[in-house]
Amino acid sequence: KGGWFSRSPAKNNPSEQLSYARKLQQGGHVSAAARQYARLVNYWPEAPEAPSAQLEYARILDDRNKYYDAFDAYKDLLKLYPNYMTYDKILDRMFALATSVMEHRKGKFLFFPGFRAPSRAAPLFEAMVELGPEWERAPEALFMAGQANDAEDLYEEAALAYASIQYRYPLSPYAEKASYAKAMDLYKLSQESPNDLRRLQEAWAAASFY
Repeated sequence: KGGWFSRSPAKNNPSEQLSYARKLQQGGHVSAAARQYARLVNYWPEAPEAPSAQLEYARILDDRNKYYDAFDAYKDLLKLYPNYMTYDKILDRMFALATSVMEHRKGKFLFFPGFRAPSRAAPLFEAMVELGPEWERAPEALFMAGQANDAEDLYEEAALAYASIQYRYPLSPYAEKASYAKAMDLYKLSQESPNDLRRLQEAWAAASFY
């Protein structure tokens, strides 16, 4: 019961299960603890112990630099238990994880530095805004989504992120930066398609607005 091949919790109630998972974690059995925390949430999602288990599960993934898994675990915490703790603390941590994804290099080997793919972070930044549209850093998150796409010359996707800042957060300190960045992206798109009148008009309108 609750062994390696089982999907059931090791204990018969959520209180004992939470204590058991914590003892595993304190004893250095971090992977086993993560499994038991996850099983508590899956088996007793409405138990008072479930939010604490979900938070500990997310933190273990976070500590092990599993950026995507940790991000998803924190996101599930906010969705399943929105009143457990303040959104801001969790969203701030998710912001840090998204930034790590943006800066992370894959494929490192010996003297080969690997490659970056910043655009992978854009959906993460955008997801934070959907979770917390009133969050203080929501405009910054959207701006980072635009920057992540800009870094790989995905100008259209970047321009959409910048436009969202203008429409949703026009009084934000990021609104002016977003207006300029959007105009530049649309200008670059118009240069790539010099015979596309629509592209030219969009670029002209964005530059005029800025």
